[in-house]
Amino acid sequence: MLKMRVATLADRDAIMHVEHHAFDVSIQEKESVFEQRLQYCKNCCLVFEDTVTGVIAGYVTAERWKTCIIDAKSYTLGHSVFDTHCDDGSVLYISSFAVLPEYQGKGIGSTLFTDIIDWFIDHAIGITEIVLLVNEAWVAARHIYSNAGFSLVCTFPSFFNNSDGTHTAGILMRRSLQ
Repeated sequence: MLKMRVATLADRDAIMHVEHHAFDVSIQEKESVFEQRLQYCKNCCLVFEDTVTGVIAGYVTAERWKTCIIDAKSYTLGHSVFDTHCDDGSVLYISSFAVLPEYQGKGIGSTLFTDIIDWFIDHAIGITEIVLLVNEAWVAARHIYSNAGFSLVCTFPSFFNNSDGTHTAGILMRRSLQ
C-alpha cells in the first residue's frame, strides 16, 4: 500500500531515484529543478511512500500558473519555476508524475493519479483547471489521464528528443474543474 504525503527537500534523493528509474535519460529532470519545485512550489510536490518497506515508490510535482500557457517553451525540461509559478495561480500544471518500474503495470498509477487529482482539488484552493504534458508514445499514461477527465488541448510536434534519436510529440491535456 502506498501513502501519499507532501514532499520535503529531504525527499530529493528518493525523488531523483524514481526519476532515474522511471524515465529515459534524455527526458530526466536535473536535481536542481526538483530542488526549485520543492522550495518554491509549496504543497505542489507529493511522494508515494510504501507503507511496508518505507521506499518512496513515486512522486508528483506541480506548479501553479496564472493561465494555461499554450507555448512549448514553457514545458521544456529544466524550465525555471521563477518564470511561471504563481502561489495563487488558478491553473495547476502537473510537471512530472512517476512511479518506480516495480510498481508499474498493477493499476497503481491510475489509482494514484485519481488520488493526486482529488488531493489537489481539496488542497489547492482557487485551482480552476489542471494541465499536463505527455509524450505521445506513452499510451498507458494517456489512457490514465483521459480516464481522469483530461482532454487534448494541442500537440507540440517533435517535442521530446528521445535517446534513440527519435522525436515524439508532446500532447498538452487539460481538465477543467468548473
